[in-house]
Amino acid sequence: MSSTTTLNGQPDTPSSPGTSVKSQKKRVAIIGAGSSGLVAIKECLMEPDHLEVVCFEQEPHIGGLWRYMDVTKENPNPHSSVYKSTIINTSKEMMAFSDYAIPGSWATYLHNTKVAQYFDLYAEHFGLLKYIRFQTKIVEIRELKDEQRRWM
Repeated sequence: MSSTTTLNGQPDTPSSPGTSVKSQKKRVAIIGAGSSGLVAIKECLMEPDHLEVVCFEQEPHIGGLWRYMDVTKENPNPHSSVYKSTIINTSKEMMAFSDYAIPGSWATYLHNTKVAQYFDLYAEHFGLLKYIRFQTKIVEIRELKDEQRRWM
């Protein structure tokens, strides 16, 4: 007998007696903990109903393509990333998230290592890391054919 797993890793079972599906928190999966994924986690957590959110990140860290990855013997196929020498061409004031400023002492045009560091600070400030499952690669997502339109 096959089973599916919920976003929190628990078996997906019908509602407990006395509860309805409508009273359960909506579950949200976010793929990737780069700039968009981090903001998506934070916004889900700010919903009045406090969505149950989990972010799946294939790497052991956040930052997406902004965290430069070298090809090494231990890591022969790193994820896509910026070049080692990349510096953003937008000022830090224009690229910063509206609810979390980039430190004023940093250069106006950031090296990619500073962009990745900014994402680390952002995730730490808003407590996002506990919602991320690191080293978890998503290879397929399918919609279940049921009345709830769930995905697995």
